[in-house]
Amino acid sequence: MISQPARRFRFWQLMVAGAAFVLSIFLLSGTNYARQGIEHIVRMVATSRVEDWATHLSEKHGHIFRQFGKRPLPDAEVAELRREAEIYGIEAFRIYSRSEPLGKVRLYARNTFDDAHRRMAIAAFSQVKGAASDGAVTVRAPLRDASGHAIGSIVAMVDQKRLHHELTQAMQHILVSAVLALFIILLVALFLFRRLQSDAQLRISHAREVDELTGLPNQAAFDSAIEMLMRNVRQGGNRALACLIFGIDDLGRITCAEGHEAASHVLRTLAGRFARLAHEGKAQIFRLERDDFAVLLSAPFPGRHEARTFADGLLKEAQRPVYWRGKSLLQTLSIGISFHPEQAATRSELMRQATLMRQAARDAGGNTMRLYSAEMDRDYHEMASLERLLRKAARNCASYFSLHYQPIVRLEDERLHGFEVLLRMDDDDGNPISPAQFIPVAERLNLMDEIGAFVLAEACATAAQWPAHLHVSVNLSPLQFRSGKLPASVWQALETSGLHPRRLELEVTESIMMQEWDMVHAQLEEVRKCGARIVLDDFGTGYSSMSYLWKFNFDKLKIDRSFTQATSTCEEARSILRSLVIMARSLKLPVVVEGIETAEQAAFLRKFRCDFGQGYYFGKPMPATDVAALIMRDWQQRRAREAGEHVDATDIARQSAAL
Repeated sequence: MISQPARRFRFWQLMVAGAAFVLSIFLLSGTNYARQGIEHIVRMVATSRVEDWATHLSEKHGHIFRQFGKRPLPDAEVAELRREAEIYGIEAFRIYSRSEPLGKVRLYARNTFDDAHRRMAIAAFSQVKGAASDGAVTVRAPLRDASGHAIGSIVAMVDQKRLHHELTQAMQHILVSAVLALFIILLVALFLFRRLQSDAQLRISHAREVDELTGLPNQAAFDSAIEMLMRNVRQGGNRALACLIFGIDDLGRITCAEGHEAASHVLRTLAGRFARLAHEGKAQIFRLERDDFAVLLSAPFPGRHEARTFADGLLKEAQRPVYWRGKSLLQTLSIGISFHPEQAATRSELMRQATLMRQAARDAGGNTMRLYSAEMDRDYHEMASLERLLRKAARNCASYFSLHYQPIVRLEDERLHGFEVLLRMDDDDGNPISPAQFIPVAERLNLMDEIGAFVLAEACATAAQWPAHLHVSVNLSPLQFRSGKLPASVWQALETSGLHPRRLELEVTESIMMQEWDMVHAQLEEVRKCGARIVLDDFGTGYSSMSYLWKFNFDKLKIDRSFTQATSTCEEARSILRSLVIMARSLKLPVVVEGIETAEQAAFLRKFRCDFGQGYYFGKPMPATDVAALIMRDWQQRRAREAGEHVDATDIARQSAAL
């Protein structure tokens, strides 16, 4: 492949060769045409002289032709003709009568002719109307009498050497001047072409390294600048280089609300502010992508304080409103900062760290900055590994997910009422991963449809093997409502397992109810038509839980564990819990209380006539293989009660917790 300099050199070679070819053609063709023109002019002048002299001969010397051939012309006549011929510039001539053949005429010439001129004249007369060498031209002209009849002719040779020489010299001067002018024009054209080409290359280079929308240097300019600055650091010119990567948090919202023109206006306005700030701080700013910018700080020592100060200035500039068609648009930034060579040795690592911190700032809610730390880097690597694992697990849920079951008991007699399903996950090495870690990530990755369908199918299949009076309770994620597939997943799980629909309880939180109400309500109604029960989970912890009690006809309320934990030390918590239970009873809704860990808490809740309880006091979450033993023990205790034997409730709870 030919390099760019080689292509330029070849281009100029072709230009010079083309110019030389054009000049050569011009010289050859111009010389030829000029020579023909000179000969034509010389011939015209000679013809004019001979014709003028022939007219003069016809008028003044007509008697000569009557004596021509009878006797020789007198010397006086010959001398007269020669003098007149010399006056008209004729060097040699022959006179012909009308009746006498050409071959018998006499040659008359000047006495001053030497032998060379006489030979030239004789040769010239052999080619009538042809130009002889050295500018001698032979011309034939008719001789006429007074009435216009031809009485003879004259063939004369006119020596036009001087005229030919003068014209040739003039032609040469003109050609030389034309060649010089053409050469100068070519040089000027080449200079202008090079100038235009250079200007075009500058414009192309400028366009290649400048963002069209904001006027800031772009990604290409950033790549060149960061390489140069890092090289300068390695050579000792600067002690450090700080790289700031930041993005506009709310640009997508502005685009959706006001349109692309408003977003472009925001970008231009903020870019102008950032550019002024960078100029004041002797920094370089670049626009990388749509809403991403970069700043390079390369002072002798840009430390954390300098980087934070500059980042604070960026945050303040972004917080100032941007006005668009009478509206005030508000926006914030998320900034990530990394340093070379303290934290990153290469350009790619420096940008990766700064970009990672920008994402960390955005995950923290935006309008802030994050300086790179190895701990955060490790956390994000772990998060990336977890995301990859979840994507793989969602395609094969049975290999990575398992279900544990926590007992729910009837507080009145602590008989087993059912189980709540809790999702568990192991990594490739079999190490457990906390649900608090993987469930939010799975929701962010929109994997809850696949995982939720697996949980429903597995829970229903397991519960179908239990006694008919036991229920299974499954938590629903808000993400399961977005696709609209929840009713189909519930129906499929019930149909496949054969579980009676009234034994399936689906727990929803207030966060689910706060989504698009019409969509959530429609799907919950479809689920209810299947026969499943709907439970409002974490009741009492939201901002408006009360309003949903009359918006939707729930089958059961589940009070959050925070109230249970606070009853041991806080009288206000006990009062609130008592009020919640009374309200639920007035609505004829059974109540489940979570987080029961002690006998005193169980006794307190039993005193307030709560229906069901759940917590470590009654049993920890257990795998499906241990559920059978608990169910068998519950059945044995039930039979013992029916037989009138004494059963210690504390002992039952202790045995359940041991499982």
